[in-house]
Amino acid sequence: MRTLLIILFAALTIIGQAQERSSNEKESTIETEQISKARAVAFPDSLQWLNTSYPLTLSDFKDKFLLLSFWTSSSMICTGQLEMLKELNSVHRELAIVIVHSGKYDPERFTHNVRSAVIEHEIPFPVINDSAFTLWDQYGVEAWPTNILINPDQEIVLQSTGVQIKGDIDANIELYDGKTSEIGAVSGNEINTFQQSLLVFPTFIENDGSFSLFISETLGHRIIQTDFNNTFEHSIGTGNKGFKDGDKRIARFNSPHGMAFHPLDSILYIADTGNDAIRAYHMKTGEVSTVMGNGERSLVIPELVVEKSHGLNQPTGLELVGNDLYIAMTGWNQIWKLDTKTGMAVPVAGSGEFGFTDGKDLESTLAEPYGITRDAEGVLYFTELQSSAVRTLKKGKVSTLIGSGIFEYGDIDGKSKDVLIQGPAGIEYYDEMLYVADQYNHKIKAVDPFNGRTETFLGSGKQGYKNGAKSQMEFNFPAGLTVLRDQLFIADKYNHLVRQYDLNEEYIKSYEFSNLDQMQFQSINEFQVFETDTIIIPQGQSTINLKLELGEAWSLIPWAPQSALVSTRNPAILGDPNGVDPNTQTVSFDLENNGEFKHFITEFSLFYQNAEIPDLKYHRTFTLMVLLDFDENAPPEQEVAVDVPSF
Repeated sequence: MRTLLIILFAALTIIGQAQERSSNEKESTIETEQISKARAVAFPDSLQWLNTSYPLTLSDFKDKFLLLSFWTSSSMICTGQLEMLKELNSVHRELAIVIVHSGKYDPERFTHNVRSAVIEHEIPFPVINDSAFTLWDQYGVEAWPTNILINPDQEIVLQSTGVQIKGDIDANIELYDGKTSEIGAVSGNEINTFQQSLLVFPTFIENDGSFSLFISETLGHRIIQTDFNNTFEHSIGTGNKGFKDGDKRIARFNSPHGMAFHPLDSILYIADTGNDAIRAYHMKTGEVSTVMGNGERSLVIPELVVEKSHGLNQPTGLELVGNDLYIAMTGWNQIWKLDTKTGMAVPVAGSGEFGFTDGKDLESTLAEPYGITRDAEGVLYFTELQSSAVRTLKKGKVSTLIGSGIFEYGDIDGKSKDVLIQGPAGIEYYDEMLYVADQYNHKIKAVDPFNGRTETFLGSGKQGYKNGAKSQMEFNFPAGLTVLRDQLFIADKYNHLVRQYDLNEEYIKSYEFSNLDQMQFQSINEFQVFETDTIIIPQGQSTINLKLELGEAWSLIPWAPQSALVSTRNPAILGDPNGVDPNTQTVSFDLENNGEFKHFITEFSLFYQNAEIPDLKYHRTFTLMVLLDFDENAPPEQEVAVDVPSF
């Protein structure tokens, strides 16, 4: 069994993994330790690697600096380091970076879930799944995030716990006077395995109180506005990552999360988490504006923020009480309140120190607050990712409704003092009940807000996709929740779906978009080009019927807007193809060629579904180069099978 000294870091880091809690816990500030002549530890052969085509060894980093960054993906403070690591990598081309993922919660340790986290957070660096804490123990790591710098002589020159590491790394690299060489281009390959759904990591969901739903696509970098009748209405944001105000068709976001709708002003407030800002979508004008934050992440917690006067730190959940917008400021371990009329914002809960203590507003300590809701009296309830708790803010005091501590997590229903949940995300108050997305247990829990009694409301606890009876349903990291017209809508994040549960009739279904032809889709995968085998045709007129082979598990969606557009316009092609026939899965091309043109290029956009679970629907784009050669004896019409690479 592993026993660790637990270190609390003020607003900057989370507590390290421990299978047994130490009895002598104590507080500490961020520590940076210079280590003389300590040798780097070789990577064990048993470790699983992601974002690289083969397992790496220490010798692969000869003549380079190597930064090992120990993370757990459940922590937004850990994943929040990513932009800083990218900056270090761009400034120091002799610096290689490897993420060592040592997951806190059991589901985090499965390689397929680590892969999903790599894709969700757009991690470009090689990643080790250190599920058994092998490297963690060998390097003596005690907390997340921890960064270990290894010089080109394979000596450990820096071990830093916390997020403020850039200056120390800069100094160590600049002081080194030995030989170094540059690393190659950094780009992950897990994204190319991503099976893109109609939604891309839906994380939070909100409603306007009457008819509209809003879905934040974290990796899609936009908000989808749809309605109660399954009709897509608008995309708020282009879907390209960025930070830009203006009309909804040109606005840009970066990993948006929570939302809150102001019915009187017709304004949707959006936690633009990756941009560390609060944005506003004005439904009457279609404009997006920034109402809080300057787009820069700040590790310094101010006493007051006026509009764009100061940077923020990972705002996530939002909730409105009148004109006051309450913000779960995850990176600062605080709850903030923004007066939407004056633009002034102040902290109202949490000292900024990472911890788990109740008490008077700013004297309490929080552990990555995330989702937030309110009851009819204005009492706030919020979840915490790292304490696995539901806590309340009432009359200036923070209290714990369920939860027992940073390392007290699991899946136990019952009385408040016995309850254990695991990394809760979204939370929604409705009809005197709290519904909580217990994401790492793949369940929806119902919590009595008066006494904390908790019961499993939906879900078997098995990760997957399944409808049916309450106890048989399967979710895949459920995240955001909202209730509209007695319908509980659930952002089923890793299934890339919204699930819809009827609270009266007690049945669940997937939310189906009825007008895919009006939606805008962008490929998340990197640009992919495939080739056919060379097709022999006669000179003159001919027809090629390409039959798309998707495999037995997949079929094209009959009513979806399948398309195949020729991007090379030359005399070989007579007009546009006749479209993709979803029933036969073929597309036809008419050609007239004198032998001069040896290929043509077609851009495909396909919508397909799982044969066994039709609710699982996907979208993919790719470029197909059709190779040609000529023989006067070749038949003028041919059907050619094209294997669409496995999804």
